[in-house]
Amino acid sequence: MNKRTAFKNVATLALLSPCFVQANSAIEMHFFADEPAELIVANSSVENNEPKMQMVIFTADEEQAGSDASYYEEEDSYSFSYYLDSSYQQDSVSWSVASPTGRPDTLTEMQWDNLSMMGVDVGFKAEMPYNLVLKGDAGYAWEISGDSRQVFYARDGKTQPFSDISGDTEKSYSWHGSFALGYALDFGLSDNSPVSFNLTPLVGYAWREQNLKSNHGQQRLEEFNPVDPESLDQQNSYSTSWYGPWLGADLTLIAFKKHQLFSSFQHHWADYKAEGHWRQSQDLQQPKSFEHEADATGVVASAGYRYLTDDDWGLSISVDYQNWNAESGSETLYTNNDEQFNSQLNEVDWESVGVNLGVNVRF
Repeated sequence: MNKRTAFKNVATLALLSPCFVQANSAIEMHFFADEPAELIVANSSVENNEPKMQMVIFTADEEQAGSDASYYEEEDSYSFSYYLDSSYQQDSVSWSVASPTGRPDTLTEMQWDNLSMMGVDVGFKAEMPYNLVLKGDAGYAWEISGDSRQVFYARDGKTQPFSDISGDTEKSYSWHGSFALGYALDFGLSDNSPVSFNLTPLVGYAWREQNLKSNHGQQRLEEFNPVDPESLDQQNSYSTSWYGPWLGADLTLIAFKKHQLFSSFQHHWADYKAEGHWRQSQDLQQPKSFEHEADATGVVASAGYRYLTDDDWGLSISVDYQNWNAESGSETLYTNNDEQFNSQLNEVDWESVGVNLGVNVRF
C-alpha cells in the first residue's frame, strides 16, 4: 500500500467515525468560559434504542455574564427601609364665620397662635421590582405651649369688637397618616460615579386630625367683662380632619454612597370637617355645638440631610413645612332648644413649620 492510499483510508475513517457510535454514546458540545463553572446537561428522549444526544453548556457567573445578569437581579430585588423621627413644630390655626344673616360678614374669629408641639413620626419605604416604590408614614404630636383667642365683631370688616377672649392651648394634640405609590427614576447610578440622584413621582392619600383646646378664657375688653368671670374659665375644643388624595415627588441626591440630600413636595386636595365643643356658651348644645365643612387644599414640603453607615443605619435631620387653606364652607350651629342656624364659613388657615431628627435602617 502506498502512502497516498494510506492517507485516503485514514481521512475516510476520520470522516465516517462520528456516524458509528454506540447507542449510549453522547455527542457533547462545549462552550468554555474563562474558568470552569456550573454544568448543565440537556438530554433528548430515548426511544427504540435510538441514540441519545447530550448538550453540555458551561454557565458563567454574574461578573462574566455582564450587564444582563445584574439587570435581571435588579428587576427581581426588594429592599425595605424604616425611620423613626422625633419632631418639634410651631403651628398656627385660624377660622372665621359670618353671621347667619350675612351681616356682619365676620361675626366670630378664632385663632391658635404660637402652638408649640413635640411629636414622633414613623415611616417605611419598600422598593420593589420594576422600580415601583410603596411608602407610608404616621405621626402624633402633643402641645407644649400656645395661645388661643376668640373675637366677636359687630360690624363688617372685622370692626367694632364686642368680645375678645384669650386663653391657653393646654392638652391640644394632632396626628396624621399617609401612604403612596410611585415609580423611581434613577440617574447616574454607577460604581464609578461619586454622585447620583433619584426622582420618584408619587400619588397618595393622606389624613390629618387636630384636637385644639381653648382653656382658662379671660376677657380682654374691660368694658365687656362678664359679671361672673369664672364663667369663662372653661374648656372649649375644636376637632378638625383633613383627608384626601395628593400628588407629589421625592428627590434624593446621593454623594459617595453615604451622604444624601433629600426633599419632597406634595399637593393635597382635601375634605375639611370640624366639630366644636363650645362649653363657653350655655346656649349651645353639648357636646357638639357646631360643625364646619369645606373643600380644602394643602402644600406639604420638606428638605433634609441623611448620613448612612456601612451597616445600612443612618441619621437624618430635616425641616418640614405645611400650609392648608379652606374657603367658602358652611357652619351649622346647634342650640339647646334644638334649633339650627346656618352660616358661611369664610376661611380656615393652618400653617406649620417643624424640625425632625431621625434614625433610619435599611434591609
